[in-house]
Amino acid sequence: MRSQLFALALASMLFAASSAHASITAYTSLTSFNAAAGSTTVEDFSTAPIGFGTGNYSGSFNGFSLTGASNGNNVGISTGSLASGGNDTAIPVAFAGQKFYGWGNFVGSPGALSTFTPSIAASALGFDFFNTDGSDNYNVLVNGNVLATIGYRSTGFLGFVANGADSISSVSIRANNIGGYVSTAGIDNVRVSSVPEPISLMLVGLGLIAVALSRSSKGQVLAA
Repeated sequence: MRSQLFALALASMLFAASSAHASITAYTSLTSFNAAAGSTTVEDFSTAPIGFGTGNYSGSFNGFSLTGASNGNNVGISTGSLASGGNDTAIPVAFAGQKFYGWGNFVGSPGALSTFTPSIAASALGFDFFNTDGSDNYNVLVNGNVLATIGYRSTGFLGFVANGADSISSVSIRANNIGGYVSTAGIDNVRVSSVPEPISLMLVGLGLIAVALSRSSKGQVLAA
């Protein structure tokens, strides 16, 4: 038992002290993401007030904060088109009539910039998305690095899981290509999984070592 406690304590401390430059894996399958991420909290924006416009957007949600730099585009919470008279293709059934966070790019604009910031260090973050535009697509950046793209007239899931001691501090969506359409893109069901801080893991490891030493001492006293 003592050796098991020592091993668990050592593993906790080694994990806490491991490199902070481990990789982050991108997923397009929700099933695979859930298997890798474990338990997550889900924000579906159902309690968020509907409201969007050409001003910047900000809000606090379940496990993260969200900012939208409009750059002159409509951005905010909606249940349908944000394109202000644009030429959206059909909003996907999974989004239509339900609240989601989205934006509608105007012709010639640089596109809105949306950033999700976990409330505490996250081991995983993912979301459902759609894009009705046939001439705009978007890069998705994790911790400032481009890891995925939301394609033209597309819908699906994107998720990211940090490996090892790495964590996710931000996920941003920015325009990669802007064409001549005025259409809507949206995000819903944001899933976040928090990761214990390294200091917490080290404290757990030290606590387990203390328990092991205490039991060892008691065993030696009884043997005497």
